Amino acid sequence: MKQWSAIIVDDQQASIDHLILIMKEIEYIKVERTFTDPMKALRYLRINEVHLIILDVELGSMDAFDFLSSMPRSDAKVVFYSAHAQFEDPGYERNVVDFLLKPVSPLRLKRSMQRINEQLNLQLPDLGLPKTLDHYDHFFQVKGHTKFMRTRVEFKNIIYITKSGRHLLIYQNDGLIPAVSRESFDYVLSLLPANFFIHCAQSTVFNVMYFHSYVDQSIKLNLIKEPIHAGKLSVYKDLRNFLETNKI
Repeated sequence: MKQWSAIIVDDQQASIDHLILIMKEIEYIKVERTFTDPMKALRYLRINEVHLIILDVELGSMDAFDFLSSMPRSDAKVVFYSAHAQFEDPGYERNVVDFLLKPVSPLRLKRSMQRINEQLNLQLPDLGLPKTLDHYDHFFQVKGHTKFMRTRVEFKNIIYITKSGRHLLIYQNDGLIPAVSRESFDYVLSLLPANFFIHCAQSTVFNVMYFHSYVDQSIKLNLIKEPIHAGKLSVYKDLRNFLETNKI
């Protein structure tokens, strides 16, 4: 069954939790990420393919209309989710596909998702998330020790990234010493495509295209001699979901 990727943007965690509880029963929608900070959501949208955005209208630092104006170009369907009915008509004027009034009932949400699923299947019948990074051309420019020194690091070449002291070590498939960055781990993680990079331990993320095996909280990666440590699966749920996928 085809799954559509979705994110939820709402500055109230309780509203997100209410939606997530219902969305668990909707198999064709996969909520990839939730955000209480709209700026982090916008950054995520610059890198990751998203088919559906469930968007609160009043977001604290901005509103949904500012969010839509700031979004990178996207064909994602947008659903407004608000406690204030007066935003419904202005939302439709901005081409949102539905308006859900808080707190939405399970039946109302499921009917909305059914219509969106039908629209996406007609609009994008052969579209799914990309299966490899082979044609993915995003990259970092890692700063060096002199003012304008830069090293290009393509996402598809990254095997894993981990923190050592105050630096991030970016291991690539060239077998050379890792590129070193002083950026925060959380910021770099937010730039990576979530369907390929799994946060597996504190300040460690790996590229699933290089995954070999997992045993006893250790992950073996192709082209890397020593396994990397993995945290508890109860904490790193993306890793657990990955390990539960396509098992035989």
